[in-house]
Amino acid sequence: MDQEQKYHFHIPFVNNQQEKKEDIKLTIIGLIDVSASMYTRWEWVANFWNKSIPKDNLITLTFDHRAKKVYNNILSQNIEDHGEGTTEIVPAFELLEKEIVMVPQTHNITIIFISDGQDNNVKTIEQRMQQKLKGNVQKRNINFICLGIEDEFPTFLAMKLRQLYHKGDPQIPALYLIEHASEQAFYNKFEIMKRYFYSTKMIRVNNVVKLFPYDEEVTDEVYEGQWVYGQKPDLKFIDYPNIQIIPIEQNNLEIDDVVDLFRSWVQNIQIRIMGKNEDSREKAKKCLQIVNLITNRLTEYFQMDVLNFKMEEINDPNQPFKIRAKRNYAYKYGNKLLFFVKELTQLSEGSNPNEVDDFEAAKRLNIGTIVGKHHQKALALKGITVQEFKQIKVEFQQIIQNCKINPLNEQGQERSVISLENFRDILSQKQDILEGLQFIKTQYDFAETFPLIGHGLKVKRNDGSFVNPWLIQVQSFAKHNKVIDSAYLIKNNFNIQLQIGDNQTEEINCILPLFPQSDNDLQAVLRSRIIKLLLTFMVQQNVDTLYEETYLALLSNSLINVLKKQKSQWQTEIIEQIFETTKLVYAGTQSFEKYLQKLMNNPNQAYLEKEAEYEDYVSTAKPFIHLFYLAKLGNVLKDFELEIERLIIYYFIREQYKHQQQLSYYLKLKLEKQDENFVQEQLKTTFEKHVSIKNFRNAITKEIEETILDKYQKDSTMIGLNEDKVFNQDLKLTLSSIEAFYEQFKGVKFDQQRYVHIIYHTLRLSENEVFLKKVDYNNLKEISKALILENKVNLTKGTSGIKHALEKEYQVWFIKNHMMVQPLTYEQLQIECQQKGINVNTIAYNVKSGLSSNCCMAKQCPFYLIVNGLDYKRHVQTWGKKVPQGFHQYVREEILKGQSIQQIIQSSSQKWKKFPQLYLGNEEVVHQYIKLISESLPKEYQIQELPKIQLLHNQVKLTFPKKQKVKKYGNKRGQKRQNYRGNVRGRGRGRGREYEDYVSTAKPFIHLFYLAKLGNVLKDFELEIERLIIYYFIREQYKHQQQLSYYLKLKLEKQDENFVQEQLKTTFEKHVSIKNFRNAITKEIEETILDKYQKDSTMIGLNEDKVFNQDLKLTLSSIEAFYEQFKGVKFDQQRYVHIIYHTLRLSENEVFLKKVDYNNLKEISKALILENKVNLTKGTSGIKHALEKEYQVWFIKNHMMVQPLTYEQLQIECQQKGINVNTIAYNVKSGLSSNCCMAKQCPFYLIVNGLDYKRHVQTWGKKVPQGFHQYVREEILKGQSIQQIIQSSSQKWKKFPQLYLGNEEVVHQYIKLISESLPKEYQIQELPKIQLLHNQVKLTFPKKQKVKKYGNKRGQKRQNYRGNVRGRGRGRGRGRGN
Repeated sequence: MDQEQKYHFHIPFVNNQQEKKEDIKLTIIGLIDVSASMYTRWEWVANFWNKSIPKDNLITLTFDHRAKKVYNNILSQNIEDHGEGTTEIVPAFELLEKEIVMVPQTHNITIIFISDGQDNNVKTIEQRMQQKLKGNVQKRNINFICLGIEDEFPTFLAMKLRQLYHKGDPQIPALYLIEHASEQAFYNKFEIMKRYFYSTKMIRVNNVVKLFPYDEEVTDEVYEGQWVYGQKPDLKFIDYPNIQIIPIEQNNLEIDDVVDLFRSWVQNIQIRIMGKNEDSREKAKKCLQIVNLITNRLTEYFQMDVLNFKMEEINDPNQPFKIRAKRNYAYKYGNKLLFFVKELTQLSEGSNPNEVDDFEAAKRLNIGTIVGKHHQKALALKGITVQEFKQIKVEFQQIIQNCKINPLNEQGQERSVISLENFRDILSQKQDILEGLQFIKTQYDFAETFPLIGHGLKVKRNDGSFVNPWLIQVQSFAKHNKVIDSAYLIKNNFNIQLQIGDNQTEEINCILPLFPQSDNDLQAVLRSRIIKLLLTFMVQQNVDTLYEETYLALLSNSLINVLKKQKSQWQTEIIEQIFETTKLVYAGTQSFEKYLQKLMNNPNQAYLEKEAEYEDYVSTAKPFIHLFYLAKLGNVLKDFELEIERLIIYYFIREQYKHQQQLSYYLKLKLEKQDENFVQEQLKTTFEKHVSIKNFRNAITKEIEETILDKYQKDSTMIGLNEDKVFNQDLKLTLSSIEAFYEQFKGVKFDQQRYVHIIYHTLRLSENEVFLKKVDYNNLKEISKALILENKVNLTKGTSGIKHALEKEYQVWFIKNHMMVQPLTYEQLQIECQQKGINVNTIAYNVKSGLSSNCCMAKQCPFYLIVNGLDYKRHVQTWGKKVPQGFHQYVREEILKGQSIQQIIQSSSQKWKKFPQLYLGNEEVVHQYIKLISESLPKEYQIQELPKIQLLHNQVKLTFPKKQKVKKYGNKRGQKRQNYRGNVRGRGRGRGREYEDYVSTAKPFIHLFYLAKLGNVLKDFELEIERLIIYYFIREQYKHQQQLSYYLKLKLEKQDENFVQEQLKTTFEKHVSIKNFRNAITKEIEETILDKYQKDSTMIGLNEDKVFNQDLKLTLSSIEAFYEQFKGVKFDQQRYVHIIYHTLRLSENEVFLKKVDYNNLKEISKALILENKVNLTKGTSGIKHALEKEYQVWFIKNHMMVQPLTYEQLQIECQQKGINVNTIAYNVKSGLSSNCCMAKQCPFYLIVNGLDYKRHVQTWGKKVPQGFHQYVREEILKGQSIQQIIQSSSQKWKKFPQLYLGNEEVVHQYIKLISESLPKEYQIQELPKIQLLHNQVKLTFPKKQKVKKYGNKRGQKRQNYRGNVRGRGRGRGRGRGN
């Protein structure tokens, strides 16, 4: 048999593929199942039908229990639009036969039958087919292709239908089966079906040939693309004598040709057996013999069993490139060969496809069309196609043949620790490389088999780095397994974990090929496109696109990582190799040299204008590697300092996102220890202006701020760096890397003080100016002013230590000034007052003590004898408890009784616990104090044994003991009890009225009650009730501790909220975006409410829980009941507003003497507003939300009907508004602008300057789909009707128009506007004549539904899949959605 079938011929196409598409007329007829069972896969079927099938001469038929024609040949995303009923196949093929008759005779026909289920009535299907279907009665050239979906596909029925209609090449696949439906499965099947869409010509040849080697039937007519067999090697076309048909001996068949042959043979045997041909078994046995001969020959050729290979043989990195390429090539096809051999073996042993179910039969027929993982990768290629890769491979072959490589260079690249080879060793084996390249069919084959040698790296990749090589980040170099090859890395799926001892591992997921200067003879290879393609795969794991800059990006990011390391010999060597490799691969190339020139001569372009489409911005790594290269060259750079400055500036622009930061984010005002001492010394001089410790505490923060501010303004060197922000180590390119680079080339460290000026320069100027102007290093004062302005509110931050120290110093100063207070006689007081110009009658002089109770009598005090404006109570409180209360008077009385000094001290220690230690400090001070008091008395009473020397106030030594922490009772009541025991009852003397700390409210209450009951004794009952209520607030409510807003509130009623909303609606037009609106609305609400309160003083209410406190002993309800009992009417509670204001405004001495003013509501209102200013918007969140919603509706209505403009119309509009038309980024396709608003109703119409357009359009949200104007315009120009536009839009944008423009009426109006902006011949005629105005549009956007989510992210995705894709529960029990 082997001798009989000597030659194989693969019949060529008489024209190339492009000419074939143009010359041969083709009609494709799709017959697509739209029954309910197709629901879960329909989205994929519709998508791929609409995208993959050529639209010229296309006929689309759908069927469920009815057959229909889709006239626009576009399948809707909703299966309900086409059918979703039960399945009847015969009516569909009746309609098909009618359509075939209408197809011109000159056209070839391809029928694509897509279904997932049987006919409704399987028992009668054959009878109905015989009665109603005629088949291909015209003998038309028809290819019949089946696409079966999952396990219910009617395989046997489909094969009978193929027999009825198929009259094309018998070797093309009969069935493509999707066993498990998915988007990828549909993509793969549609892609491999494409090659059979076009029917092939039948051509006569000069000799008879066989279609199958096991068949006796011969023919002299063959189809293009067929495999045929003959005994003679000279086979020619009769009508095309110039086209050569090449004979191939069986031993010379390529493995991919063998797969194609086996597929057609197995399919032929299967269909024969299914058709119940008698000799099918014998033919299967003959076929199996031939197949075994061919597979044995392939096993010998590849030196591996092609039907039973081991993965270790395929992925062995120690094998040379030629062997790896050869085995990989065999592995790709070996699985398919095994399928065919197994199927043939079963068929020859008696297995009958007719005896299995439809699904099993379909799987056996599908064997030849299964898409393996290698084929799937090839199908997915869109950037670099297989054809383009062939050209790249040819270029590489020519380079390998022509380059001269010295194999003995031992000074070159390090060798791999895996294969013990370097790149030179691999390239030296020229013949092996050329032979291996014969087995390379796609870039995947090359990437998986061709070894690249380099340093092991761990890199960080993100989603962006898949298309932009500059976004990768090198995290570490391998230290132990330094150099490896790519084959080993790929074998381990780009993740090698190697043990390095001490239970530590070294991770490698990328390699960096580095070459010294001695490897210059490898330049042509390293610059080849195929090596750059291989590096793109290695770095970005993307083999579909060739990125010229990938290698450069890897070198740059590696350099950044190396510069972060400590100085070492290894670092120096790697840096040198990075430079040499950059020079070797990129020096002199057009794009590299062009960027170098831009960097030196046009920095704005170099840093701010991206070159490649994949770049969102210029990565900092790009100028860095180019600057490094220029610096290494030597004298090329004119100004290295300037270039470093620019690089640092761009670092702050790009890495630090400077546009989001303020100056104080990077810089700070320093306050050193000596500066703190300076501040303290300055402020000590201001002690005398503070009347009390409380006054000091209130003022000290402000004084510290003013002193520090003055210090900063006079000393501009007090500026430091916020190091955690400036030297952010989490960034890819860090300042430490730039500093290391600077130090390497300049030999000195970079002055970090320069960052202050560079940061200010970067933040102050726009991006267009920042590279053109020089950095000013003499502007520290200017920077200081700007920084102070930003930090003004935080100047005292961190000064609490100064505050505490100053407070302590102030108390010591105060006590020393008040320690030796000499009592005065009234005559002495008169003289002192006369000298100071003070009215002596204003002083509350106490004859017993010789002191005053309303002014200070310490001569060293700055407030000596001052009454007016002095809060004496606060003044003496500064003492704390350093002098016991009534000490002067007590000592005076004791001296007058004739007591000695020791007796006085002894009785004082009994009267005041821990006297004198806790009070006057020590006994020496007590002696001096008693001496002062004694000398103020007549001589006959003065104590004689007192010390003769008088200490001055500043000579007093204070030795007060430190306070001991005392454990208190557990609760509040317990603490009060402790205080009561210690203070009130501790002395144990007398039982008079000393127990009263204050007059209880119950006391005047009972007396007033008594007087009221007596009858006419009280002159003014109203006045007395007022006084009682006043005292109620003084005593029960502790009024001295409260503010006005504690008792009173500003009321905001519903009508007031409506007023505020209406007022603020008029301000909508000044807000450029929803974000701007949100930022301003709180302030605007506050101003409106404030204005409302100031104009309407009746909006004051009582905080009832505070005013009518029921926890107190005497309550207002008791007083009101008392009032009602005696007056017979209820007390007017509005009076409390005036009484509270009266009580809080006046001192306790005045409050009972002046009458309550009941005509001062405006005055109360002003005071209350002043207190509440910071809380005016409290509780107005409802107003905010309502206004935000109103603003969005207003915005959408104003932007709903945006009419596109021609450029001429735009020029006229700009001229009228005085706008330069060149500032507007006009889009000709859409008739709109991408940098300004074109809605005429918008207050920002055509404004560019100062408008944040991105924020402006974001206010829309997703109400208008992106690119809608442009899309509609293009569709109108194509001649699409309005219904077609709406239908195609609903496919392009999910839930259109409901989710976007609201309703169909608005869509019609929108399309009308766009249509009217086009020339008349393109305008759609059937659009509505009436044009809605923007304010007539009704918005009917659906409300968002709250959906209960799964617990985690994966669960949510799962829920979305169930709810959206499979949720309706139709078909075959898959409905599990919400």
